[in-house]
Formats: sequence, C-alpha cells, structure tokens
Amino acid sequence: MTTRMVPGVIPAGCLPQPLSFNRDHSSITGCIGWLNELLIYHSDMLQKELNKIRDHHPHASVIYVDYYNSTIQLYHSAQEYGFNGKNFVACCRGGGPYNYNFTAECGDPLTTSCPYPSVFVNWDGNHFTEAANRWMTRAILEGPYTFPQINPSCISSVDGDDGTHLSSR
Repeated sequence: MTTRMVPGVIPAGCLPQPLSFNRDHSSITGCIGWLNELLIYHSDMLQKELNKIRDHHPHASVIYVDYYNSTIQLYHSAQEYGFNGKNFVACCRGGGPYNYNFTAECGDPLTTSCPYPSVFVNWDGNHFTEAANRWMTRAILEGPYTFPQINPSCISSVDGDDGTHLSSR
C-alpha cells in the first residue's frame, strides 16, 4: 500500500507579513478575514479532489493534513502551549506593530531578533519558529488534524533537532 500525506494551507491571513500591509482585520481573530476565507475555500476544494483520488485508488492511503485548523488552534491557545501570546508578532524582522519590515531580512543591520525565539509562534513574518513547528508536528501526529486520522500506534518516535522527544508512542 502506498501512503501519501497532502498538506493543506496555513491561515496566511494571520501572518505578520500580510497583516503589515492590510488593515482589514477581523476584530474577533485579528486576522485578515477575506484572505483566510479564500484559503478555507481552497482547503475544501482540495479535500474534494482528494476524495476523488481515494475513490479511484482504493489501495492507496491519501492523508490530508489540516494545517489551517491546527494553526488556528495554536493561535487561539498559544499561551497554554508555552508561547508568549504575541501570536502575530515576528521574532525577527524589526518594525511596526507586527515587528515586520519588508525591506530588511533577518540578520540585516536594520533588524532585531528576539532573545527567546522558543516563546514566539512566528519567526520572520512568513515562517513559524522551530518551537511552533514542533508543536504543529505533535498536533498533526497526535491530534485530530489529519483525515483519515493517523493511528498513533504506528508512530514509534519523533525527535526534534535539539533532542526533544515529540511523541512517546
């Protein structure tokens, strides 16, 4: 049997980079609503196409990875998971309410970098920190963010680059 994991999209309307250029934020989520609605539509269409593939290839396992909802879960409960609660602020970039400066890359003299990246969700305005990626990996492997659901007994271990153990199965 062949197994393929197909990633969905993240809620890009919650990233510091697009938030810096668009002031049309939802008062409830703090994200750009119209952009996330488009991405939800994309995810729905992707899942419909994956269902067609599953029907045509019943001996293949096609797993959809729901990055959108796992990321929303992280944003909504970041402090519960050890993050600082500044979910829409980049750790490294420099400037403005989202610490994002589109004219300077991380490491440039015009940028600043936070002293503790492990408490930030976002690294540079477009990418997650290692800590956020570690949380996402755990949420995907152990949580409800795959369809069909991954059987946790199939996961022997997942270790981070720093030696932290992500799964005890």
